[in-house]
Amino acid sequence: MAPTVAPYGEWQSPIDTNFITGSTVSISSLRKNERTGDLFWIEISSATNGRPTIQTRSAATGSTSELTPAPFVARTRVHEYGGAAFTIGSDFVVSSNDADCRLYKIDIATKQATPLTPENKDWRYANIDIHPSEKFLICVREDHTVDTPQTVINTLVYVRLDVSEPNVEVLAEGADFYADPRFNPANPSEFAYYSWDHPYMTWDHTQPYYCQLEITDSLVKIASKKLLAGADKSHEESSNQLRFAADGTLYFCSDKSGFWNLYKYKSGGEVELVLKNPVKAEFQSPVWRFGDRSFYPLKSDASKLASVYTKDGLDSLCIIDTKNGTLEDIPTGFQVIDSVYGTTDGKDDVLLMEVGSFDLPSQVVSFNLRTKQFEVLMKSSSVDVPKGWISKPFPITFTTTGGNVAYALFYPPTNANYVAPEGTLPPLRVLSHGGPSSAFVSNLNWSVNYFASRGIACVTVNYGGSTNYGREFRDRLRTQWGVVDVDDCCNAATYLVQKGLVDPEKLTIVGG
Repeated sequence: MAPTVAPYGEWQSPIDTNFITGSTVSISSLRKNERTGDLFWIEISSATNGRPTIQTRSAATGSTSELTPAPFVARTRVHEYGGAAFTIGSDFVVSSNDADCRLYKIDIATKQATPLTPENKDWRYANIDIHPSEKFLICVREDHTVDTPQTVINTLVYVRLDVSEPNVEVLAEGADFYADPRFNPANPSEFAYYSWDHPYMTWDHTQPYYCQLEITDSLVKIASKKLLAGADKSHEESSNQLRFAADGTLYFCSDKSGFWNLYKYKSGGEVELVLKNPVKAEFQSPVWRFGDRSFYPLKSDASKLASVYTKDGLDSLCIIDTKNGTLEDIPTGFQVIDSVYGTTDGKDDVLLMEVGSFDLPSQVVSFNLRTKQFEVLMKSSSVDVPKGWISKPFPITFTTTGGNVAYALFYPPTNANYVAPEGTLPPLRVLSHGGPSSAFVSNLNWSVNYFASRGIACVTVNYGGSTNYGREFRDRLRTQWGVVDVDDCCNAATYLVQKGLVDPEKLTIVGG
């Protein structure tokens, strides 16, 4: 049947508000118990009235169960945005409970939860790493005893797992913020972390440290530490995502080159760039929350990393040989890859990834690096995507104020049942993202398709200050909030008008 001719903006669409507000599930912090093969993750859904809960799936039976039933709230509010609320041990899980702000040790078999920290709702905990001996853990603690922005105190603390009474002691203090405490699996007396101070954010300037621990039955303390990056605060450098490989090599991201590239350090050596030369691509996104994972050492070969990088606003998966400094792209068919976690299936390396595309709701997949096959483990939505009504975005680069360039994704009107009268152009809806250190990506955007399927074009603008385009572009907005971003949004609309793609008399804007 021939499409109905109707003006842009008057098309009927099956995409209604139910697609936007309907049954969705948020899945994050996926982990695998390498001993049992069981999976663990944090889930938020209507079934729990929005209460974050730890779910586990048995490798033996395939059944899924809730590890933290009500009133337990598997969440942390450290740094307000939280993240990394739990981690797993050999036969237990340690999690923050937002209901009382305590850490709990949860027996996986019995689901019995035992408090590890004292009763004190002014203390919040996050970013937990368990020592290989499983006698203690290190995490970030945020003290809100005097609850003002100037007086909240962040420290690294160690918490005993081998005592009957809750026991928390300070390990590192003095910096305004801490993140990513990580034990070296090849030498458990070594660990790393990074810190930063006001007025910096994590994407401005941080300082990663490599530490030697003194460990006794009654005491854990830092015996010595080495600053790995960021010594010169007059030259800002953002280093995040500290992660050890099995051979004891520490990897992290730094934007020393102008883009977040991967670096490595081994005890007694020097910090080195992982690739032969810096590349103009981002190997991480800005750290707003704990627990981001854009790269992961392979289990079968500690000298190789599976990593996601973003270039020109698009995500790609790759394998990096850290011995040779080379990168091999791995086609996946996904346009958005949010998280990578390395594990094994028999002898094969397998990646657990959170992925999506412009026509695919976010989902968790298991990706076999040998066969290049993937299996869908979990979906964020059960809604059937109406393919004929989903707009495929295409990237645009346009000139903006001062001769600079900015970026955007343009979504043309798309509806299988309608076309517009000849000689007419669609209205345009310009979208400005928040953050500001954020970015629009090519994921399935129901609110955009709500309008595009009705004949209203949309453009999602990555204005100066957005991420995924390097530090120089990211810093363009500093001291220019409400100026650069607005100019770039206006110039995106102007560009589309000049290209004859939208109606110059019907331009609107929305966003922060």
